[in-house]
Amino acid sequence: MKQDNNMSMLLDFYGVLLTEKQRLALEMYYNMDFSLSEIADNIAVTRQCARDFIKKGEAHLLDFEDKAGFYNKFQLILDETRNIQNEILKTGADKTESGKNILKSVDNISDIFN
Repeated sequence: MKQDNNMSMLLDFYGVLLTEKQRLALEMYYNMDFSLSEIADNIAVTRQCARDFIKKGEAHLLDFEDKAGFYNKFQLILDETRNIQNEILKTGADKTESGKNILKSVDNISDIFN
């Protein structure tokens, strides 16, 4: 399941860089849970061709992430905003006006990425 979620996120980040059929096949496979037969019917190709679109699309997405690393950086930002939020709450800094402002700013950053 984690691999499915990762591939779906990579598709969100880099899907526009794929061919139209690769993107459609991956969206149907990962986001809509379509079978190979359903994908093949929807994009008017054979099951083998649908499988090839998925495999090549996956390889491209992983290559894009390996080169650009946007998804990894996105995850690091989310993790760090959660850590900051937790530290503010743990120390009770959210009880002060300054702490509330910091927490609100961190929440705003987190909202941008969610």
